[in-house]
Amino acid sequence: MFTAATGINQVAYVTRDLEASISWWTETLGVGPFMLLRDITFDSSDYLGEDRVVTYSAAVSYSGDTCIELIEPNGPSIFSDWLEQGRSGVQHLCVFSSDFNQTADDLVGRGGKRIQGGQIGEDKLAYFLFEGEQDVVMEVACLSEGVSSMFDAVKKAAAQWDGKQRIFHHA
Repeated sequence: MFTAATGINQVAYVTRDLEASISWWTETLGVGPFMLLRDITFDSSDYLGEDRVVTYSAAVSYSGDTCIELIEPNGPSIFSDWLEQGRSGVQHLCVFSSDFNQTADDLVGRGGKRIQGGQIGEDKLAYFLFEGEQDVVMEVACLSEGVSSMFDAVKKAAAQWDGKQRIFHHA
């Protein structure tokens, strides 16, 4: 079950230019380095209730315990919708969960409507829209051991970052 006590693990921003956003975050906010993930494609995915291939590129870093994700869409998705609506800033929040189904069911029970989701290898992701006084998209991510360790490496690199190298290369 998701509660405030479990915490929001990630804040995600959608951008038209991933490289420019990485530069802005590293130079202006001092967040970095970013691990760059090009052309992420879901093995199976849905978008607005229909089976649809979702692809995007992303860059991930940390500010303290908070994961910062920058997303550049590569086709129809909730990410491209965001840009087409003229929006900028935070696109969604994310909670990492060890029990995908329970957390997803909890978000639906709280009024969330699934608008996108899918699977990449062992990793499961879903995005839920909460409409009301403030529209919020909440992602639930159940990450494999391999992806979790990759995120841990990025977090460690960010904690030790000297501000010089914008891109982190995970071994």
